[in-house]
Amino acid sequence: MSEFPYTSFFLVGQASSSPENEVLLDRVKKLELKYKSRFQRFLLQPYILYRILRFNADIYHLHNPDTIFIAMVLKLLRKKVIYDTHEDFSRKVLVRGWVPQALRRPLSFLVSSLELFLHNVCDGFIVTQKSQEKKFCSSTLIDNAPLVATQKVASRALDDNSKIIKLIFIGGISEDRGLGNMLKLTEKMNRRHPTKLTLIGPVINGLSVSDLQRELVGNRAVSYLGVLEQERAFDILKQSHLGLILFNDVADYADICPNKIFEYLSCGVPFVASDFDVWKSYFDDRELGVFFDVNKELDSLAQSLIELFTNRDKYNAFKQDSLDFVRNTYNWHSSEEHKLFALYQRVMEK
Repeated sequence: MSEFPYTSFFLVGQASSSPENEVLLDRVKKLELKYKSRFQRFLLQPYILYRILRFNADIYHLHNPDTIFIAMVLKLLRKKVIYDTHEDFSRKVLVRGWVPQALRRPLSFLVSSLELFLHNVCDGFIVTQKSQEKKFCSSTLIDNAPLVATQKVASRALDDNSKIIKLIFIGGISEDRGLGNMLKLTEKMNRRHPTKLTLIGPVINGLSVSDLQRELVGNRAVSYLGVLEQERAFDILKQSHLGLILFNDVADYADICPNKIFEYLSCGVPFVASDFDVWKSYFDDRELGVFFDVNKELDSLAQSLIELFTNRDKYNAFKQDSLDFVRNTYNWHSSEEHKLFALYQRVMEK
């Protein structure tokens, strides 16, 4: 944002009891708003509204369903508002473990209806999935492309002499996001070749840390490192051979922009991903990783990954092509940034 003629204020929610923190970078100012629970986050909505009104901004760019009512109040005050769905929450809520089962479909319908209302009254409306464009016909589609220029990746090179295949997953960990698939794949690979799996990130969607720890008892092939700073997580990623994203076909996973894949590629790590058509469409016929139908037996996938690892010429070509793709073909600056600033310009001219 600092490269463009805008002064930007970011109000960022953080699940922590730490005090608020302001950071100033060129024309970008960030205010971190701390909260201890989801319930407290919703109780803070009036305070959030008060804080953002103090900015007296030309445009208010809001994310996620918990800002829907703030968007409505801002429109009543005749402010220019852009609402950003960020994800298809009306489908994502169906697998949210913190939402009682009986409330998931009613909440999904409520959010869907309110977002449709905002689509009709806001000055701009952003979606991140092609499947949402039919519902929100005048929206702007902006993918969550990787921001390569500021990616904090450690400089240590991968140890190419490793005899152990190192798998990794970074992100929210749950059954719907492929935990079972990753554990089964690691087990099957280990029967043929020494393999280790590293899991980094919070446990979500109904899974608890104790649940995960019980599942991993006695499993020396899998390590759970918890939540790490991004730089540390990417350091470990760069020491890995293959990045996993074996999500099940639930919620909106098959339609999302697979940002996790791009994080892996930006570190030169080939991916192993679910065989979703939308995900595959980003790569055309490029061989940067392996797509696989997780509903099938994982034995054939395990064998193909071992063959890829042992064929170092092919594997190294995957690594180099991965870096080239993110640096030169698909990233935030070259693919998506101009869409956002064109939208800002249109809203300013209204």
